[in-house]
Amino acid sequence: MVAAFQGCKVGRTGKSPPQTSFRSEKPGNTAHLRLVALIRFLSTAKKRVAGSVSLRLSHALAALMCLHAARLPARVDASGNLSSLFDQDRSRWDQDLVTEGQRLLDLSATGTELTEYHVEAAIASFHSMAQIVLLYDKLMTIRPSPVVALNRAIAVAQLEGPERGLEEIHAIAERDRLASYPFYSAALGELELRCGRHEIAREHFRAAVALARNPMERRFLEQRVAACEGWAPQHIAQWNQARGAPFRGMEAHEAVRTR
Repeated sequence: MVAAFQGCKVGRTGKSPPQTSFRSEKPGNTAHLRLVALIRFLSTAKKRVAGSVSLRLSHALAALMCLHAARLPARVDASGNLSSLFDQDRSRWDQDLVTEGQRLLDLSATGTELTEYHVEAAIASFHSMAQIVLLYDKLMTIRPSPVVALNRAIAVAQLEGPERGLEEIHAIAERDRLASYPFYSAALGELELRCGRHEIAREHFRAAVALARNPMERRFLEQRVAACEGWAPQHIAQWNQARGAPFRGMEAHEAVRTR
């Protein structure tokens, strides 16, 4: 039976797809795929001892890894700079990995148990922002954390606008735990910028630059500082037009998972 909750089905098709042999030709995904293969091999061995629950759990984890690895080709632009999901060319996503991730997610949804991996994989596979907010609500009941709450706030901002996103961020419990996380400050900066408050946004982005963990993050965040200087009304119009569109914005959990 496909696990369903709050109007969102974890399995997208509602039935188990046929078993297939999978291989991606994208060289950048090699390490991810090796780990996926190892997880699936170990889960098959564990099934003999622990039953099918561990197999479905491993299918959910493997689905999550495939769906995130599918985006790797688009995460860096032609100049070697980090691209947010908002700016990524989705035609560069590895469609073989997307298909395999969805197949594994469907397989993981054949039981009644629901884990954080099921929900995170579903978030990575869905394109409706309203459904994604509901999925984050569910994840907050399974594994609440400030980072999950930040992800949810960003999804709310994509659905209802930047002011609502800021309200949700300021309401996060234990928000102080995010103080050293660069994409907390970056999220505040992005939403303030989209509200037209350039000076406040710039200060948040500068704080994020100071917390950057590698040169690629630093360049990306420095570009956002520069964007505060040239943010024009047409950019805000583009943001408003994009609300509810089929993308997932800047998801913090892609950079780190914090319990």
